[in-house]
Order: sequence, then structure tokens, then C-alpha cells
Amino acid sequence: MFVLMMIFAAEVNEMTERESLTNDICGILISADVFDEEIKQRIVLALDNYEVQRRTTEIVVADPNDNANLLKRFAVAKAVAGRSKKTINQYTWTLKKFIETTNKQLLDIVPDDFRAYLAHRMIVNRISPVTLNNERNNLSAFYDWAVSSDLIRRNPVKATDPIRIPKEQKQAFSEMELEKIRNACTTLREKALVETLLSTACRVSELASIQTADIDGNRIMVVGKGNKRAQVYLNSKAAYAINAYINSRTDNSPYLFPSRAGKGITAQGVRFVLKSIGERAGVDNVHPHRFRRTAATMALRHGMPIEMVSRMLRHDKLQTTMIYLDLDERELQYQHQKYVG
Repeated sequence: MFVLMMIFAAEVNEMTERESLTNDICGILISADVFDEEIKQRIVLALDNYEVQRRTTEIVVADPNDNANLLKRFAVAKAVAGRSKKTINQYTWTLKKFIETTNKQLLDIVPDDFRAYLAHRMIVNRISPVTLNNERNNLSAFYDWAVSSDLIRRNPVKATDPIRIPKEQKQAFSEMELEKIRNACTTLREKALVETLLSTACRVSELASIQTADIDGNRIMVVGKGNKRAQVYLNSKAAYAINAYINSRTDNSPYLFPSRAGKGITAQGVRFVLKSIGERAGVDNVHPHRFRRTAATMALRHGMPIEMVSRMLRHDKLQTTMIYLDLDERELQYQHQKYVG
């Protein structure tokens, strides 16, 4: 009994919750007339192996400005602004990578933190300047939102210089390459895919989502970036190829280019088909975006005003359209003689 009293005396001040639980249990046993000192000792010794804490019903208020909550709020804001799920995922991935690398709260970041992050990604992770610049733009978009939401006063990304990207002239397909690609198509589906890309200048995501119900004569309604709907147009070759392909189909899929499961073909699926055609044709770098660039370049060479080319590509800025055009010095000389000379 003396030993038991010593145990309780030592625990009175330090383990109030444990003592309270012990007394509650003992009270229950006493009321049931099954209590004695040995039972109490066993209870004390058993509870000695546990940390006892009283349950609290207080609501813990989450910090709305911690990293997890900021990511959610930013994603919601961009969704409301009409950004696509793919764009929001890119924002989120970049921000998570940034948090992982800096190990700081997003609102505590200063320009030096951002410079260190860029250096780490460039030197340690060895990412390309293009990828690094994309990450810079994603982070700048977040901090622009934070400034507009009165969470911070200045965007720390804008205190650093943009990433210099080596200029690389990306070429459109030549007339000879296009003929090789056309001749390498072995199915009506492949022919329709190639001609649709060349005629409409569709993005690969737009092409994959086209349903046959979206086709109205020589027009197709597509859903582009930011869920914007727009009309694209079919030339005679594309319209003929699509009609021949649709008439040959025996499936019930609503999509123009369905996958084997009947759903719309994925962007990766389009890339795989085009790569296979390119290998058979002996043409390098056959991918969806090169068809888009080729369609824009051909339109301009055939006399379409650049403003109309920009509308065809559904660009917000004319400068973006200029990046797509494959115009060398000979083309400039020809246009100069035609319009100036």
C-alpha cells in the first residue's frame, strides 16, 4: 500500500490526466463491487505504459496561407478563370517541386530563394532552358495571383531576369516530305488524320476530342485552350479523306478518331501513329505540332494575311504566330520582290 501511495504522490502533478482516468476506472469498479487495492495497482501499472491525454472538442483553425491551402486556392482561382485542367496540373506540379526544393512557405519566398531554385534546377537537375522558363512562368503566375489577392506586395519572380532560350529555327515539312508522308499512310484512318492536321492546324488535344457530330460540311467545331470553342475548316483533300474513313468504319464510337476502347484517341496515341507514319516515310520529326506549323507556313506562303493566319491558329498574340512560321531569307527576298520591288 505504501508503494502504491508513493506512485500516486509522484504522479499527482505530472500526470493529472492519467490520475483522472485511473480514478474514473476505479469509481466504475467500486460501483460494481469488484474493486480492491490489488486491482488498483494493476490499473496503475497498466496505464504507466501509455501517454494519456483528454479528448478535446476544440476546432483547430487551419492556416489559410499555409502551402497546402494556397495551392488549393490558386487552383480554384485558375479554374474559375477558365484555365484547362492540364494547365492547372502544370501549375500545381511546379509549385510542389518549388516547395520541395526550397522547404519554405510560399509567402515567405524572397528573390534570392527563387534564384537559388533556378540554379538548383539548372545545375543539379540539368533541365533545359525551355523547361526552366516554363517553370519560371508558372511560379510567376502564382505570385501574380498572390499579389492581386493582397497576400504579398511584390512578385519575387519578377526581380529575376527571364531565362534566355537559344533561338532554334523549327522547320515546317517540305512539299517532298508531305508527299512521302501521304504515301506512307496505309489506312484510311491514317490518311484522314494527316489531312485533318494539315488543313485545320489543330492542336493535338483539339484533334483528339473531335466527335463526328462536330463536323458540319467543311467545318469542325473544336474545343481549344481554356475550353474556348472555335471553328476550323477542311480543304477538299481533308473532307474527302474524312468521308472515306467514316464510311469505312463499323464501330459506334461518337469520336472521329476513337481508341480501341471506343473513347477518343489520346494525345499520346496521335503521336504514336504519326511517328509510325514518319518511320515508314523516312521523314524525321513527324509529330502533331509540326503539322500545325506547316499549315500556318503554307497558308502564309499562299497569300493569307498574317492576321488571318493568327486567327486560324487561335493565337491571342501576333508575336506567338511569328514563332510558328518557317520563313527563311529566300522567302523574305521573294516577298520583298513581290510587294516592294
